[in-house]
Amino acid sequence: MIDIESPTRKGAWAEKLVEQRLIKAGVNPFIPSIENGIIDLIAEYEGRLYKIQVKGSHSVNGSLPVETRRPSAKNRKYTNNDYDILAAVDLDTEEVAFVSNKDVGVRQTTLYKIDKPSSQGKPRNYKYIMFYEHTDFCEVVTRGSMRCA
Repeated sequence: MIDIESPTRKGAWAEKLVEQRLIKAGVNPFIPSIENGIIDLIAEYEGRLYKIQVKGSHSVNGSLPVETRRPSAKNRKYTNNDYDILAAVDLDTEEVAFVSNKDVGVRQTTLYKIDKPSSQGKPRNYKYIMFYEHTDFCEVVTRGSMRCA
């Protein structure tokens, strides 16, 4: 049995799930030659390249909290130029959501899998990211005129 709690195995599994979803959607995924870089995958869609950072997590009470920092680096924060799309993988259901880096938090991003999350304790301008509104890569990169490299 695979020890899916091993960070290396969890990351590899999440990346393969994302790669499969991209292929199924008609998107060409490319894997960087050097492992443990900032970019996990590169996707080519309609002549544009998108840098993808993949993060796997487990569902908790109808939401998917995703750590959006580097696991081991001198500077653990990602910059706006490090990647274009966060691919958030629910390791319990093997579902994938794609989120623009503009909507990703510095330390953690939570994707909600329930209809109406509670606003209790959230700032007034808190932006809810609904998981099931972000499962189609092609729709996510074309909505809001996202333009990447």
